[in-house]
Amino acid sequence: MISSEGVKLQIDLSGKIVNRENFVRAAANSRFSLMASLTADDFAVSRIDKGKIAILNRKGEVLFERENPGSETLETSYLLPAAGDKIFSFRDAQQDFTYLFSEQGVPVFNRPVESSRQTVMIRRARDGVMVFAPFGSELKKYIP
Repeated sequence: MISSEGVKLQIDLSGKIVNRENFVRAAANSRFSLMASLTADDFAVSRIDKGKIAILNRKGEVLFERENPGSETLETSYLLPAAGDKIFSFRDAQQDFTYLFSEQGVPVFNRPVESSRQTVMIRRARDGVMVFAPFGSELKKYIP
């Protein structure tokens, strides 16, 4: 369990706290969120502050850090396409944009994807990554 203040708690089956660990805050307003993979037994942690967004591994080490695209209310998700590439999604609900990054912090697309809800990603062996993004009453398809 990760608190929004960056406290990682390990709890046993009886509900007793076994371990407590603090992640390093980049700024006083840093906000943390647990990002569990829906397709694998893995997780990462997002850190969002006014100036930066970052992804941390389970040990709290920074995998990458990027300039915040302009919102402190980003929704995060962790996508793991079939080929095993880790893709991290930051959705700006105010602007209806989603920013997708590889585990190394490289943008999947040169510009944000229009999306009114979280995106879904599929990996196809021949064509690479394909992203489906709901936008209003449409389902948009993006291929890098």
